[in-house]
Amino acid sequence: MTKQEYVKNVVAQILEKTKDTGGIKRVVWVGAGGSNGGNYPAQYFMEHEATSIASSSFTSNEFVHATPAYVNENTLVVAVSMRGTPETIVAAEVAREHGATVVVVEQKIALLSQYADMLVIVDEG
Repeated sequence: MTKQEYVKNVVAQILEKTKDTGGIKRVVWVGAGGSNGGNYPAQYFMEHEATSIASSSFTSNEFVHATPAYVNENTLVVAVSMRGTPETIVAAEVAREHGATVVVVEQKIALLSQYADMLVIVDEG
C-alpha cells in the first residue's frame, strides 16, 4: 500500500468513526518546533481550500494550556512529532480527554502513539 493509499484509508476510517456524531467539523494541527513548522502548509491549504471544515494551528503548549472550547467529538487533532516531544504527547492526551479524534504523525512508534486513533509513520528526511 502506498502512503497516499494509506492516508486515504485513514481518512475513510475517521469519517466512518465520526459519522454518527455529525462528522469532523474542525481540524486542529498541533506540534512543537520543526514538527509544528511542517503543519503550516497543511493549515494554509485548509484555510484556502476547505469550505465546510474549519482549521487552526497551535503549538503543543498553546493547545495544552489554552485548549479551544470547540475541541470535542467533531474535532480532528493532527499531532505531529518527529522526536516524541513531551508537550506534544500531553497535547494529544488533552485532545483525547476532550473527545477529539487524534491522528498522530511521527517517525517511529513512540509514547505519542498511545493517544492515536490513527497513526501515520513517516520516513526520516
